[in-house]
Amino acid sequence: MGFHFYEPDPKMSAWRKEELRLRSEGVQKQDRPKPPEADANYPDKKTLALKLISNFVDLLPEICVRAVDADAFYCSKDFIAEATRITGQKQMISQIKKTQLINVGGKNIAVEKFFENATDTKTEELILRGSKKKVTYCSGRFKVKSHDRKYFIIALKYGDEKEYRYLIASDSSWRDVDIIKTYALRWLVEVFIQDWKSYEGWNQLAKQQGVDGSDRGVILSLLSDHALLLHQDQKVMFENKQPAATVASLRAKVIIESLQAFIAEIVLNKDPKSMFEKYSDKISQLFELRSSIKHLRRADMSFCSYNQET
Repeated sequence: MGFHFYEPDPKMSAWRKEELRLRSEGVQKQDRPKPPEADANYPDKKTLALKLISNFVDLLPEICVRAVDADAFYCSKDFIAEATRITGQKQMISQIKKTQLINVGGKNIAVEKFFENATDTKTEELILRGSKKKVTYCSGRFKVKSHDRKYFIIALKYGDEKEYRYLIASDSSWRDVDIIKTYALRWLVEVFIQDWKSYEGWNQLAKQQGVDGSDRGVILSLLSDHALLLHQDQKVMFENKQPAATVASLRAKVIIESLQAFIAEIVLNKDPKSMFEKYSDKISQLFELRSSIKHLRRADMSFCSYNQET
């Protein structure tokens, strides 16, 4: 629905680099330079994320937001408060570190340590993102020390995973299974981005770097995604209320369809031989061989020679 690109503040990046160097040399904190003031021209990731949420609510007021999903990076007290305020609802679901302290019976204890001794663990199959998945979980309502407020906390692992992850939900009136199902939807963002990087011209296929290049890459990727949604086979699936085809499979099919159309045009031509030769020459011109550096051909190896007189 919207995009913002995070661009690091050059001054802050330079300060962090110097900070690491000085700390490694044992320079005391009072003798190290203070961090530069925040530059409004380089907003941080959390600020950009809140702006995206605000834009979504403003542009699509007819959509009722039930919850906000975010990974552990965004699990801060201020971010949760602002995200729920903007969307006008109580629920934000995220993750906390296993070392996070929770208050149990008046004592602060690491969340991992508490749940490893829990006796009411459940294991069942839940429908997550449209398919059954084995889930082991345990839950409870506890106060998180760093946030100074109570959350619904769930220790969760999928399948045969050995380690738990720990979800928190700001609205503790929800059932634990509903929180688990809702948080599972967050992974669709990762799938979406992976499709773009692998199949729709973003990331390594980008021809221009920087903010302008990123913007144009997003526009081209969106156009590609939209075109694939209009593919005839995809439309049939939508009309029959079937799951949509993956970007990878659609892209592969479009390539094959293009190849079939290319071959058909040659075969059905009155003079297929001359047409094939014409196209063959043009195709050959598109592909240029490049010299390989791994074979060290024509490389200066004189520094490896052995002087027998010496």
